[in-house]
Amino acid sequence: MFDFKNNWQKITTFFRFQNQVIKSMPTSIRLGFFVLLLIVTVSAIMILANINNRFLVSVPKAGGILHEGLIEPPRFINPILAFSNSDRDLVALVYSGLVRKTAAGEFIPDLADNYKISDDGATYTVTLKDNIYFHNGKKVTADDVVWTVKLVQDPILKSPQKIRWEGLTVDKIDDKTVEFKLTKSYAFFLENLTLGILSKQLFEKTPIEQMSFSPYNLEAVGSGPFEINKIKKDSTGVVKEIELGSFRRFAQGAPFIKNYFFHFFTNESNLLSAIKKGEVSQAASLSANNILILKNNRYRIETAVLPRIFGLFPNQNKAEIFTDRNVLKAIRLAINKDQIVSDVLQGFGIAIDSAVPDDIIGDKLDSSNNKDEAEQILTRAGYEINKDGIREKKAKSKKEKNQKLAFAIATADTPELKKTAEFIKEDLTKIGAEVEIKVFEIGDLNQNVIRPRDYDLLLFGQVLNNPGDLFSFWHSTQRNSPGLNIANYTNIKADKLLEEILTILDEKERQKKLDELEEEIKKDEAAIFLYSPNFTYVMNKNLSGVTLPKIGNSNERFAEVYKWYLETENIWKVFIK
Repeated sequence: MFDFKNNWQKITTFFRFQNQVIKSMPTSIRLGFFVLLLIVTVSAIMILANINNRFLVSVPKAGGILHEGLIEPPRFINPILAFSNSDRDLVALVYSGLVRKTAAGEFIPDLADNYKISDDGATYTVTLKDNIYFHNGKKVTADDVVWTVKLVQDPILKSPQKIRWEGLTVDKIDDKTVEFKLTKSYAFFLENLTLGILSKQLFEKTPIEQMSFSPYNLEAVGSGPFEINKIKKDSTGVVKEIELGSFRRFAQGAPFIKNYFFHFFTNESNLLSAIKKGEVSQAASLSANNILILKNNRYRIETAVLPRIFGLFPNQNKAEIFTDRNVLKAIRLAINKDQIVSDVLQGFGIAIDSAVPDDIIGDKLDSSNNKDEAEQILTRAGYEINKDGIREKKAKSKKEKNQKLAFAIATADTPELKKTAEFIKEDLTKIGAEVEIKVFEIGDLNQNVIRPRDYDLLLFGQVLNNPGDLFSFWHSTQRNSPGLNIANYTNIKADKLLEEILTILDEKERQKKLDELEEEIKKDEAAIFLYSPNFTYVMNKNLSGVTLPKIGNSNERFAEVYKWYLETENIWKVFIK
C-alpha cells in the first residue's frame, strides 16, 4: 500500500535540501544556474510544441450557422413537384436519392448500399442500406422507393420529372431491394436515381389530384442532410425564412454545419442589400454586374462553368436565307464572342463554338472571329452591298426577288440576352446585314415564339446535365413542340449518333460518338454557339470544404454540403480514422 505521509516527508526533505544548496552557491553561480534552468525550460517547451504541431492536425468540427439568400419563396419542397430554383435548392438539402452525384460528377450510393447493372444495361437492381431514416424517425424502405417512382409516372400528377421515368417498370423484390427494368439500355439512368425519395406513409392517403396542396410540400420530411426546424411567414402567409438543422442520421454522416437559414427576397436588389448589410453571407447565380460589384468589394466569389449552351438558332422553315450554310458561317465569324463574355458576362463565362459542353468534349473549341473572312464568304456567295449599305443577292430570274441579308433575332426580356443581342446586331451590321431585335417576356417567348417555331434567329440557351440531353436538342424527331430541337436540325447520321450515345455504356466508345456528333453539327453550321455562363456563388469567407468543379444545375452546389464546415479542432493524427 502506498504510504503517502512517509513519501511526502521524503519529497519535502529533498526540496528543502535543494533550496539550501542553491542558497549556499555564490551569487554569480546561482544566477548562471537560473539562466541555464530558464534555457532548458524554454527549449523543452519549444521541443514539446514542435512535437505537438507535428502530430496534431486541424479537422472539421460540428457547429456553425450559415445564412443564404434566395429570390422568391418555395412552394414545393418536394422532389417530384419542385419547379422553381428555391424549390430545387431546398429539395437538394432535405431529400436523399438512392445515389448521390458528387462534386466531381461521379455517382456514389446514398440511400442505396449498392446497385448492380445487368450486362445488357437494361436492369438496375438496388439494395438499400440497413439503417436509413426519414427525419421523423421512420425507416426508409423499398415500399417508399417504389411508391415515389410510380407517383412520378402517374399522368394525373403531371410531375416535371415524369419524362425521365417513362417506359420503365419498378418492382419491390424485398424490403431492401428494388428492381428497375428499362425497355433498353440507357447510359445515363444513374442520374434518375438521384431523385429524392418520399415517405409513402405521409402522402399515400392524399388523392393525386390534391397532392399539390399537401402541407408536406412545405413542411417537408425527407432523409437528406438537413431537416426543417422552423418556417417563418409574414402576415399574408408568404414564407420569409426557413431554418434547417443538421440531420444526424443522414446516410453519408451528419453534416458539420449545425444550422442553415434560408432568407427569401422579392428581387435581386433586396438580396444584394442584405448581403452588404451582413444579413446573409451566401447567394447563388446573381447577375454578372452585381457579382462584379461584390468581387470588387472583396467578397468571396466561387465559380464553375455551367453546362449551358447559349447561341443563335436558325429557323430555315421561316427564313429561307439560312438554308445557305455560307450565310450562317459568315454570321458565326462576324460575331466577337470574347467581347460578349467580357462586356455582357463581365468575364463570368467562356466563349464556345460547339453544341457539346466543354467538360464533355475537352478543350478544343475555337471562338475566334474574323470580320474580313465573313465578308469574303458573303461576297463569294453572291451577297453584294446595295445603295442602302445592305448586302443583297440578285435574283437568278425576273420571277424571283432579290434576297436581302435581313432577318430578326428573337430573344427573352433579360438584361443579359438583350445586351447580347445588341452586340450581335452591331457586329452583323458591320458586314452588311440588316438586323431587327424582337424582345419577348419569357412566358410569351416560350408559348408564342418557340413552341410554334415563329422566329428567324432565336437567341436562347440550352441546359445539358449530361450527354443524353443532346437527343432532345438535336434529334430530328424533336423538331416540333414539345421537342427542344429549336434549330430544326435534320441529319440522318446525327440522328443515329444521338441514338447510340443514349445506349452505349462504355465511356470511351461513347466519347468517340460525341466527337463525331460535334463534327457533324459543326459541319452543317446548325447553329451559332456563343457562350457558356459561369455558375457564381457568393460565399461565407470562413466556410471550408466546398468543391464546385462540375455544376449541372445550381442546386448541385449542395452535392457535398455534408462536408462543409465553419469550425475546426486540433487532434492527434493517431485519432483520425
